[in-house]
Amino acid sequence: MELIITTPDSAFPQLIEFNYEELKAALGNSLEKYDGLVYDESGVKEAKSDRAMLNKLKSAIDSERKSMKARCLAPYEDFERKVKELIGLVDKPIIAIDGQIKKIEDEKKSKKKAEYLTFYEDVGADVTSLVSFESIFQDKWLNSSTSQKAVEDVIKNTVNRIKSDLQTIDSFGGVMTLQCKDVYLQTLNLSDALNEKTRLEELQKRIEQ
Repeated sequence: MELIITTPDSAFPQLIEFNYEELKAALGNSLEKYDGLVYDESGVKEAKSDRAMLNKLKSAIDSERKSMKARCLAPYEDFERKVKELIGLVDKPIIAIDGQIKKIEDEKKSKKKAEYLTFYEDVGADVTSLVSFESIFQDKWLNSSTSQKAVEDVIKNTVNRIKSDLQTIDSFGGVMTLQCKDVYLQTLNLSDALNEKTRLEELQKRIEQ
């Protein structure tokens, strides 16, 4: 099935003929007097009159251009309207199919995400109460090109890192541990917790001084 244009090429004008050379010569002669023409203050009225006459001439020429353009485009615009209608007919099942594909893929991703959540709750039982699954989740885990084993390895490594970081923070002791842990749980970045520890220590020194 294909779109076949049956209108012969001869039906389309290869060249729009008009008295171009004649008009060009006539305009050249009649407009020559304006080359280098200078108007003084007393000639403003004449300058405005000349400008109005030239604008009228320009509009008359351009009006013919617009008229010819409309005549040339009329058959194309009818063709375009009909073609777009045909495209719309094809788009209808495409949209329906796209919707079904998206639904299937979304369901597949939801199932995969649920499986990773279960895995996280199993291997990260000690940290799930502090760190939500969404905090470590990455959208790329749901890509078909990402293997389940690779994701599970990332989850296990993340859990182990969090446990190690929390142990380090627990070693700070006292109120400092609580405040640094709060900072850490916001970003899961040990450097942030260490920076907070340094800040608190400097603050304590200033208080003591």
